[in-house]
Amino acid sequence: MHDWCTSKGRAYHVGEEAMREIRADLTTLNFPNDSGSLEAVIDAIRNHEEYDFKKAGKKFSKECQILQDADRLDAMGAIGIGRCFFTTAKLNEPFGTPEDMSKLGEDYSVGQITSGVRHFYTKLLNLKDSMNTEYARNLAKERHDFMVEFLDRLKLEWLGKI
Repeated sequence: MHDWCTSKGRAYHVGEEAMREIRADLTTLNFPNDSGSLEAVIDAIRNHEEYDFKKAGKKFSKECQILQDADRLDAMGAIGIGRCFFTTAKLNEPFGTPEDMSKLGEDYSVGQITSGVRHFYTKLLNLKDSMNTEYARNLAKERHDFMVEFLDRLKLEWLGKI
C-alpha cells in the first residue's frame, strides 16, 4: 500500500492526502481494524521513507521497520539497479558517468534526484547499513555487494578497459 497512490497516477506518495486516500481504500476493502491494525499500517506507510543513515532518529513501530526494510531491499541489487535507471530516465535525469563517482564530496540531500550513477552514492549504497532487522541486514549485504560489483564493472567498461 505504500506506493498505492502513485500506482493510481497520483502525484503524492506519503503525505496526509495519500494517508486519507489509503485509509479510505483500506476501509472500503474491509481491512480489519482490530487492535488498531489499520492505524498501524497507516503509521508504517507514513513513516517508511524516513532516512536516518546515522541511526540517530526516532524509533519506529515494528510494522514500519519491516516496511522500511522491504522498501529498501527492493531498491537494492539487480532490481534496484533497474529501478534506479528507469526512474532517473523517467524524471529526465542523466544516466551518469564515472566522473559522478569521483565528485562525491559535494553535499547532496538523501533522496535528491541526480544522475542514475550518482544516486548509488547519495542513497543506494547507504541502504545496507540502514536495515532494521537482522534478516534484512543479511539480504542487504549480498545486494549491496552486487551493486558495488556493478559500479566497478560500469566504470571499467566506460573507460574502455574491458
